Amino acid sequence: MKFVIGFVVLVVLIGSAYGLAKLHVIPLDGIAKSSPIAAKLLNEMKLLPPTPKAPIVAAAPAVTVDPYAAEKQQLAAQQAQINQEKQQLAMKPVVAAVPPPPPIVPTAPQLIEIYEAMNSDDLATLFAKQPDSAVVSALIGMDTKKAAKALAAMPPDRGAKITAMMNRSMAMAANTPQPTTP
Repeated sequence: MKFVIGFVVLVVLIGSAYGLAKLHVIPLDGIAKSSPIAAKLLNEMKLLPPTPKAPIVAAAPAVTVDPYAAEKQQLAAQQAQINQEKQQLAMKPVVAAVPPPPPIVPTAPQLIEIYEAMNSDDLATLFAKQPDSAVVSALIGMDTKKAAKALAAMPPDRGAKITAMMNRSMAMAANTPQPTTP
């Protein structure tokens, strides 16, 4: 009787192990990898998933043709031409075309006296309607304090532009050789 009970227990254990392996609860991949005989037995019992067969790949031709070879050569030629043009441009001196400032005609001394007698706000309003060169000429001829008040009463952008023109005009006048009288 002990033999029968032992046999039943053994059958139940083997059956439950088989069921758990069939449900992939017990991993059998490691056993199959370690032993080729166990792998063959597990495949016969259909406990391992079937291994996919590798697709048959035709042998590739020994020489491959680059379909973009012509475009690559064309791009290389264009790149060489661009590099050559860059070198040529680097050798040329860059000369910025700066237009010469408009000629500054001196303001009549009587007109400067009139401007100096005016209020700085009124003078700024009057200068707003005059060309820059006329304003520069008048401010250069005026008293420094009165010219400063007139510049301060102008809008900042116009005042900055007039100041730059005055600076350029005064620098050019300082660098111009004065005629000597014998």
